[in-house]
Amino acid sequence: MAGELRLEMTAAPERIGPDEQLTIRLAAVNEGPDPADSRLRESRLFVDGEPSMTWSLAISNGTGDVRERELPPGERIEAARQFAASLLREPGDHELIAEVDGVRSNSVTVTLAGT
Repeated sequence: MAGELRLEMTAAPERIGPDEQLTIRLAAVNEGPDPADSRLRESRLFVDGEPSMTWSLAISNGTGDVRERELPPGERIEAARQFAASLLREPGDHELIAEVDGVRSNSVTVTLAGT
């Protein structure tokens, strides 16, 4: 990832039922003095430390922000995707972390309620 980018991730709701949808938002913020390639479409999501193929397929599809490749200094872009609760695999608390080119987002905990 070129420049000095910071990743921010949110997930909602924080507690999800087995038949509900989870929305994950990943933002890149350019904190450097030059335009930067956010590479959001190449991001990886780790669920409890394991990479998610579901995320990789979802994030690489769809229309993106034209600024993704050259995010101006001080600006922020965001990608959001919805997932079935099956992304989390089993009931309990799950830690989500996104990564782009070695830069990691904040950790988010999502709880999957039992059936």
